[in-house]
Amino acid sequence: MAKSGQSKVTATYDCGCEQHLEEILYAITHEVRASLRALTILPQMINEDLAEKNYPGKSEVFDQLNMVQRHARRVDQMFLDLRTYSRVGLMTERSSIVNLEYAFNDCLSSLKIPAGFHLDPVFDVDELFVPYNDFVTLLAALVSNAVKHHDRDIGCILVSAFRDCDGVQLLVEDDGPGILPKDRQRVFELMTTLQSHDVREGSGMGLAVADRIVNLLQGTIEIDDPIGHRGTVFRVQLPPNVLPTNQ
Repeated sequence: MAKSGQSKVTATYDCGCEQHLEEILYAITHEVRASLRALTILPQMINEDLAEKNYPGKSEVFDQLNMVQRHARRVDQMFLDLRTYSRVGLMTERSSIVNLEYAFNDCLSSLKIPAGFHLDPVFDVDELFVPYNDFVTLLAALVSNAVKHHDRDIGCILVSAFRDCDGVQLLVEDDGPGILPKDRQRVFELMTTLQSHDVREGSGMGLAVADRIVNLLQGTIEIDDPIGHRGTVFRVQLPPNVLPTNQ
């Protein structure tokens, strides 16, 4: 049964043999993540035991065990994002008429948005003909990137969609530190981060996922200069076929 905001399906991606590869990756990810969960739980148990026994060098050991936990969480997130990347376009879901407001709210429900951030959706297009889950994943990747790489505790993110002569444009604009022109193509590569993992947690997969989804939708994604002195503007150009026939 379709979710609210979706209609009966009428089109699909050509999955081919990649579906089998995705199933293999899913199985491997499941097994590896089970071990990673142990690597996040065991250090905490050791910390508690050392604290109870008042171990003399416990502070140094605590730091090292905490580092193990951080690396385990990082690798776990990397596997999750890699699985998401591999599943783009390979799921049985087909394109359908998707309500943008509903999809945007679904996107926000999957993210942890800090209290100091204001998100402003402006949709001049009410509906798109796209695969629902992939589209929500695209929104989540772009919004999450804007929040994660912001350098302040407060921020504003504008998400807009409108028709143009080439189809539909989707913009995600923030007031963060921005991305230098020399790095604007590189950020879409797999496992690429502009800051050290010690400074900013992340797998470097989010924008690669967004790029893959846009490519499968036969669109383009690029980074524009902000209007002011700060910020980043992600511009997604989608072809006319994402518009329902009645629009």
